[in-house]
Amino acid sequence: MAVSITSPSLADKFSAIPEYDAIVIGSGMGGLVTATQLVAKGAKVIVL
Repeated sequence: MAVSITSPSLADKFSAIPEYDAIVIGSGMGGLVTATQLVAKGAKVIVL
């Protein structure tokens, strides 16, 4: 397979992947408190 100049780069293919400042694993009391504090400080957080 030939690659042409018009082929999207790997970075372009994955540009829609969201980026987070912090990933909190666990939505128990500790995880939610931690996530809330991080968001209050302006961080982009995801809770898994």
